[in-house]
Amino acid sequence: MDERKISDDCTLNEPGAGLVEGAAASAKPQVSPPAPGQPEDSHPDGQLVQRVETIFAGLRKRLLSPPSPPWVLFMTWRDLLFASWRVPVEKLRPLVPPELELDAFDGSAWVSMVPMRVTDMHYRGVPPIPGMETLRELNLRTYVTRGNKPGVYFLSIDCPAVVSDWMANHFFGVPYLRANIATINDGGTYQYASERIQKTQPPPAFFGSFQPVGEEFDPSQNPLAKFLVERYCLYFVKDGVVWRGDIYHADWHLRAAEAVIAVNTIPKAAGLEVPAKPDHLVYCLETDTLIWLPVHDHLVSAVNP
Repeated sequence: MDERKISDDCTLNEPGAGLVEGAAASAKPQVSPPAPGQPEDSHPDGQLVQRVETIFAGLRKRLLSPPSPPWVLFMTWRDLLFASWRVPVEKLRPLVPPELELDAFDGSAWVSMVPMRVTDMHYRGVPPIPGMETLRELNLRTYVTRGNKPGVYFLSIDCPAVVSDWMANHFFGVPYLRANIATINDGGTYQYASERIQKTQPPPAFFGSFQPVGEEFDPSQNPLAKFLVERYCLYFVKDGVVWRGDIYHADWHLRAAEAVIAVNTIPKAAGLEVPAKPDHLVYCLETDTLIWLPVHDHLVSAVNP
């Protein structure tokens, strides 16, 4: 797998590559009103309302309050792998802005590689944008806190060019980088390949496979898993100003995972050296997610839903 190249249409450049879905799925039709007599919850808009309410119900159960501005973006994260490594605090500290405090578990800082698929992406009140509703993403993240609110700090986010260009303009502090990404679901084993094409960057890549094992469990049953996945915002710093983007999602249903990573030069490109084998692996089939626009951290206020 380490000798494969990914073609511009985001399929594996080898025989059988037709099994891989393209980076931009076919656009969904425009949403129209439900037909007379059609139940509201069977219509796409009705289903979305129900899915959003499920997210808010989960927040209430966890005694969390969303921000007072309305959410702006809905998406579903699918087939996520959290491949995580311990990292000495002194190795990670230079890579994270000083305005953010590194969050540690068991005396160590942590970084995670998270390959995933994103589906059903669209803005509040707007039908899905053709070519942007479905994509692949590979992020490298670490864990930070500010004002006693834990969050994540992205060292890099690899995704298709059309998405990275747009996101770089609108979420200017988050390090989106162009990459060709392809996936195959081979009977429950996920093949994932990402190759960066950003001209100003080294050509890092991630080629690997993973599969879930064992029964589902709640993050509360595993303190490290809870530390890694129960994060409800991202932070970035622009010209010394801290920005925070709130992210709320439905309950996690995790499973343990097994992974074979053939190539992983993403951390090295960010300035980190990690072992070939992760220290911790968990998988999630899917979770619906709401995203708020980033704001100056000191301007954020929260109210009960």
